[in-house]
Amino acid sequence: MSRIFSAELFKIMKGKALRVNLLINIGFALFYAFVVVFAINSDMDMMGMENMFPGDGVAAIGSSFIIFWQIIVICAAVLAGIWVCDEFDNGTIRNVLSKGVSRTKFYVSKLVSVYVVSLVFTVISVIILFATITIAFTVGSTETLDVTNLLLFFAGQFLIYLTYVSLFVMMAFLFRNVGATLGVGIAFPVLIELLFVSLLSMSFAEPVSFLANIFPQYNIAQFNDVFNAGIGGEIVTYGREYVYELGAYIPVVEETASALNTYLVAAAVSFATVVITTVVGIYTFNKRDVK
Repeated sequence: MSRIFSAELFKIMKGKALRVNLLINIGFALFYAFVVVFAINSDMDMMGMENMFPGDGVAAIGSSFIIFWQIIVICAAVLAGIWVCDEFDNGTIRNVLSKGVSRTKFYVSKLVSVYVVSLVFTVISVIILFATITIAFTVGSTETLDVTNLLLFFAGQFLIYLTYVSLFVMMAFLFRNVGATLGVGIAFPVLIELLFVSLLSMSFAEPVSFLANIFPQYNIAQFNDVFNAGIGGEIVTYGREYVYELGAYIPVVEETASALNTYLVAAAVSFATVVITTVVGIYTFNKRDVK
């Protein structure tokens, strides 16, 4: 298994998608960092974005990470789609399998190699993001930046990232077409998830609102809330009724939830998503011929 993984990692490092993704990650990290700096420094509405930046310095990042991760996961979709589908097209996968390599081991090695490379790119992007912001601001107080919360926050984010990678690799093996994989992969975090999560938050969908948990982006919000509230604190769960007050619609607080419970639920759902998508991907890969 280690030999197959090493070979796949070497191939992906030499692939054309790698350099493109690295440049996109670095470029967007810098762009996003300057957007955050501008938003924190500005008193302007910025189309409602000021609510996404509740503090200054590193503490301001937690609640705004969804936008950052949307672009990061799109890069993962591009990497998985181009690399896997190209190997279907040029016969590389057929040649590897003809040497007696197990399809299950081959699939897992692809998944792990995409995740490792994507994770390295993400770490680079996060370092650039935080470095830029901490240069621009004085880091928040120690009360704001609890180390345990910060570690849990990033552990949760990386687990969420693995759910996206496993989903995109599964798509690549299912579609075996770059266009279809990239189309669905890009639309999923920026359109499909937003649409379904928004619909499930409406009053008519209250009986099935729990289904929002299956979407990685929803769980990103849960990890963000834990980071902001503190693992020992409470997360405010807003009701679906709004009142008009002081020129704005204010959500009515319905209940509070334990930050730790919220974190554990999001982590469990994320792990289950990784397992399910991996099993489905391996099953379909084993059942279909490779031409």
